[in-house]
Amino acid sequence: MQFVEVKNIAANGVTIVSREWNMGTIGTVVFIHGLGADQRQFESDASFFSEQGYNAVTVDLRGHGCSSTPHPLSQETLTVGLMAEDLLTILDRVADGPLHLVGNSLGGLVALELCNIRADRVTTLATFGTAYSLRLPTVISTLWYWFGKLVGNRRLGQLIAKTATQNKAARAQLAQVYYRPNLPLIQIIHRNVCKYNFLSVVKAYSGQILMISGAQDSVVNTLAARSVRALTGDPKFSKVVVANAGHFTNLDQPEKLRKILVSFWDKSN
Repeated sequence: MQFVEVKNIAANGVTIVSREWNMGTIGTVVFIHGLGADQRQFESDASFFSEQGYNAVTVDLRGHGCSSTPHPLSQETLTVGLMAEDLLTILDRVADGPLHLVGNSLGGLVALELCNIRADRVTTLATFGTAYSLRLPTVISTLWYWFGKLVGNRRLGQLIAKTATQNKAARAQLAQVYYRPNLPLIQIIHRNVCKYNFLSVVKAYSGQILMISGAQDSVVNTLAARSVRALTGDPKFSKVVVANAGHFTNLDQPEKLRKILVSFWDKSN
């Protein structure tokens, strides 16, 4: 099914590019990609759900994909808060009825921030590859940056694709998405997300929240363990583990993820 590409001007004069499949009547699903990726990660999912009767939206976060990069490039212009605000005009225009957010990794944090600033607009939240609280030394972002400089950004993109999944089709798609990643931008955002805590946001949010974990996403699953412990017993929080899936669950196991999401949304009605 064909999409419409839309451009919006956000803070710092940044142009935010989204793709919208506005054919449904059930509600709206907004897919938010992870750090260094772009909306192509979710294009197949958006097309699928639009055919099931949903409006579907994908977006390139600021500095990613076809969206422009803020000037100056700094920690102040690449915050999760600004990324969430970038999406508000899109949500207010396309969302008629229930609004479901689906975020991967950094996209999950942006979705959590949207729940923080506009909880009234968000019906459900589903994340995968996302810990809801984190505290890591910022030196990790520096080491990652210099490793990228050492191997070269094109080779780095190939390594990300090769190590992130055993699924050949997913690996080929990731190689395209992560072709020549923007190392300075990724380092800055890394610094911004080394330390955060959205647990209070989750507890205050009244909608249903689903944490999806790829069984092979071992690093994030370890980091997310504190979040799971803190939210266990909360009736609005649930967790599902997807076998044979890593950090990019929607690419590793697309059919399983889609069934999980539909079941989650149905129960939330």
